[in-house]
Amino acid sequence: MNKKIDIKVILGILAFSIILGVFYNSFSINGIDFIRKASEIDILESVDIIGLDDTTKSLKAITLDQAIILHSNQNVIFVDARDKWEFAESHIKGAINIPQYSFEPNITDLSTLSKDKIIIVYCSADDCSMSKRLTEQLLNLGYNKAYVYLGGITEWTDAQLPIETSELE
Repeated sequence: MNKKIDIKVILGILAFSIILGVFYNSFSINGIDFIRKASEIDILESVDIIGLDDTTKSLKAITLDQAIILHSNQNVIFVDARDKWEFAESHIKGAINIPQYSFEPNITDLSTLSKDKIIIVYCSADDCSMSKRLTEQLLNLGYNKAYVYLGGITEWTDAQLPIETSELE
């Protein structure tokens, strides 16, 4: 008899937890879609059009060649969307770390991002969606010059471009 009660209690707690989780997720700013929408990304043809104040809030991506050109520009900030451990291991030289998984619109790291500067967000490689999600979040906050570098740290290091490591905070 006690075993049936225990199973019923466990199933009740499990059902309540699932309902509570679904409810919280539906009202959370960083809620996860139950059915992930495929993001359409336009790959920019030229670096010349980067930096125009685009209010369409659509995802735009850059190539390795464009990332190389932009890397030397003072008005460009590279943002690594990976977690702090991966960032510490290696990242594009001069990049800052804003992990997508813990992104909140009021984090202090956003104070280093000017809405007037070009922001290039990357993660591991083109199969990584963290950079796309973080870029969408930045676009929604009014950072209209945010772009995705699809090749990520993998393509960057394969091309033997400058990287650096950092200490974990």
